[in-house]
Amino acid sequence: MKISIGLTLFFLCAVLMGSVKSQIDTLHNQAYALLDSDPDKALVLAKQAEDLAHNRGLDFEEANSLFIQAYLYRENNELGKAFVINLRALEILRPLEEEKPKSTYVKILLNTGEILKQHYAYPEAVRYYDEGIPIAIENDFKNTLIKLLYNKAVALRHNESFDYALETIEKAISVAIEERDEYKLISAINEKGLIEKDMELYEQARQSYQEILDYEFERLNPAKYKGRAWHNMGVTFVKERDYNNAKKAFSNAEKYHSERPGSSDQFTTWLDMGEVYFLSGQYNEAMEIANKAHSIYDGVSLLPDHYALFDLLSKICHEQGLHDDSHSYSQRYVLANKDFLAAQEEILRVKDQYKMEVLTAGFFLDIEQEKSKERLRLYLFTSIAFFIVLIAGRQVWFVRLKRAIEREMKKTGGEKPLLKNTQNGY
Repeated sequence: MKISIGLTLFFLCAVLMGSVKSQIDTLHNQAYALLDSDPDKALVLAKQAEDLAHNRGLDFEEANSLFIQAYLYRENNELGKAFVINLRALEILRPLEEEKPKSTYVKILLNTGEILKQHYAYPEAVRYYDEGIPIAIENDFKNTLIKLLYNKAVALRHNESFDYALETIEKAISVAIEERDEYKLISAINEKGLIEKDMELYEQARQSYQEILDYEFERLNPAKYKGRAWHNMGVTFVKERDYNNAKKAFSNAEKYHSERPGSSDQFTTWLDMGEVYFLSGQYNEAMEIANKAHSIYDGVSLLPDHYALFDLLSKICHEQGLHDDSHSYSQRYVLANKDFLAAQEEILRVKDQYKMEVLTAGFFLDIEQEKSKERLRLYLFTSIAFFIVLIAGRQVWFVRLKRAIEREMKKTGGEKPLLKNTQNGY
């Protein structure tokens, strides 16, 4: 009867747990569906899923809910919140050994590194990538491995660890080739060129960009990537003050960008092309090209230094004797620069508010402490096992000795009390 009741209760618990998991999965699916169209609603659903999972002790489901929340905060540029939530998710997932938790764990390491990279905390970002890379290799998470290697190389390049960056991006290229991942392969080759350019290996950088130009694209739009390759090739010529070849490269990039009018790539090429014509003393041509960039300035996704356009326009106007226009553009440059610095101050504020470096250090300290605990437990277990074996061996030896003595006493007709004296060590 008791066994029957126990089995019934177990069955009911399993059914209820399955029901809760199903409910959480539904909330997750609804949240994923609303990530772009209604992020606020998606955040509410992810928090509901987190509460349910936490109350039922469902670690993976709770961490997955946090993963969704962190993504939404990142998209809303609330990087501090996303960072802290990622650390919570990592803490939950770290002890879990199943494939799904491991996969999510590595993805969160990748995302956390991205946040740190955006905060210019490159060494800290690399530590997260380094934490994820061996796990990705061990579990054959090739897609995530390429991303980890690629982003690690980018962080190393920004931190001016060029040799290490080059070695890392070569690994990313190798895995991308193995996986036949066209997008990641082209991105990695482009990054290799950027690393070589920063190392002032300009000819090698151009060879890397030429690989992209010669590549037989199967799935991607060639115009986008070949346009970028020509642009980056032009930058290497500018670095060498070879303005004629730079103009030719930028002109080739411009032709590819024309297939995607109004893009950020098109803006960047016009900006750099205008600068080259200005440096060549061709002010009318420089103004014509800079005005093209100005015409799409408000409609493109701008990089932080794109406001340099106003400085270029100011310099061109000054050389043309248009001093009022030069002053006007100079003022716009100053205002845009203030906005940029304000954005950097906001990043520093968030960075200070959430103490990212401290939390990062704490996270890795926890990992080291956990590893130390594991080593200590292994040492204690090994020591205890050794002493148990030693004691058991001594006992076996004593029993054998006892039996040998008994046999000898029977042969000689000796008294048994001698055996007691032997047991007491006399």
